[in-house]
Amino acid sequence: KFCRRTKAALSARDIPYADINIETHPSKRADMVSLTDRITVPQVFMNDEHVGGSEEVSALLAQWDAQIGDGDGNDDGTEKSPRERYILLVESKPDPTDERLAIPELPEGNNDHCGNDDDDVMKFNDSRTSEIFQTGDRHYTALDITKLLIQMMPRDSLTYLGFVYINVF
Repeated sequence: KFCRRTKAALSARDIPYADINIETHPSKRADMVSLTDRITVPQVFMNDEHVGGSEEVSALLAQWDAQIGDGDGNDDGTEKSPRERYILLVESKPDPTDERLAIPELPEGNNDHCGNDDDDVMKFNDSRTSEIFQTGDRHYTALDITKLLIQMMPRDSLTYLGFVYINVF
């Protein structure tokens, strides 16, 4: 939700961004946490500078929007559009030098950042969906365990404070 909101806000202002998906690249989560001391996504950087999460980015963009044509006469870039301001403050500067901000390579044979192959089927690489859990002599995936729990958990209707919840655990 917050990632989509941030991407939409940047796209609406024609500000380009690089999306590093921590589901596709789980090793980048540790880099994000070490750089920001935050575990939530998104975390937005403008070159080497950490801007913040979705709310901070929205506040910054709203500030940039409000300063368009404020007439203060300064040549500090504050009267420019968000796109022009991005070019002045970010695009004209060198790329980040911190290796943790490097955009990861795509998995071998994958030309799409979304992880889709030619048949438009989602592939999960380096994900928890491929973990195998062993109980005794049986092996289960996370999906197998979830299906077993759904079958085994009692389902019933629940009334709480006048509301009826149907078919809940």
